[in-house]
Amino acid sequence: MGFEIEHDYDAVHSSGQRSYHDIIWLVIHDMESANYNGAAEGVGVWFEQLRSGASTQFGVDNNSIQQYLGLRTIPWGAPGANLNGVHIEQMGVASWTHDQWLARAKPTIERTAWLLGHLHVKLQKNGVNVPLRRLTLADIRAHNHGVVTHHQITDALPGGSHTDPGPGYPMDYLIKRARYWRYQIERG
Repeated sequence: MGFEIEHDYDAVHSSGQRSYHDIIWLVIHDMESANYNGAAEGVGVWFEQLRSGASTQFGVDNNSIQQYLGLRTIPWGAPGANLNGVHIEQMGVASWTHDQWLARAKPTIERTAWLLGHLHVKLQKNGVNVPLRRLTLADIRAHNHGVVTHHQITDALPGGSHTDPGPGYPMDYLIKRARYWRYQIERG
């Protein structure tokens, strides 16, 4: 039930391995790409290059989910959140409004929601609870578990500079759909 995760690309940058128990955040990014049906593959190609200087676990666009690193591999996704985050790049642009996100990237958001539900269940099976709830900056600073954006990490922790996925991103909609998918996955 749901979507398939493909693994056609291997990111070259990481900082070694971690325990599942290190994971406390599911971190939402955008790719700054409106390549609706090819952004996940394009980012995969980019992450395979040394000059990329970055990596995440997943990339999602309107027709695919790509995995670039394993869950226990520490990515180069956001300063201050690499050890503790599973990072998900999405097709989209930070300047989009709420309505533009839903008009242009609804299939991407649905795949990301499924992925969040899938990750919640998988992590729980490995003894880790990352609730499908949006965290505040205070929650992040307190290292509470949940879903955050790259922008929130930049605002809450030292060292970052990114503001994706932007203020128009429909985070409440994403969380609602992720909870739906978690329920479907748990029911099996």
